[in-house]
Amino acid sequence: MPSREFVILIIFQGDKIIYEKEGIFNICSYMKGGGLMVTIRDAIEDKIIFEDLPCAAVSANEPYVQILTEED
Repeated sequence: MPSREFVILIIFQGDKIIYEKEGIFNICSYMKGGGLMVTIRDAIEDKIIFEDLPCAAVSANEPYVQILTEED
């Protein structure tokens, strides 16, 4: 069963924070087209926040989950 712990999700694009929220999230990372992608669903609001978000790195250090997206 997935963890139901609250985390602080922070998404960076370069040195700029583009999203920050405390909550419960389902985060799926996968390879697509030769690059790392993530899809993030807010489990409390039951809605997808980001889908096929290209990213450079994903880091988890309780209570933080940090995602670095690729810059334009």
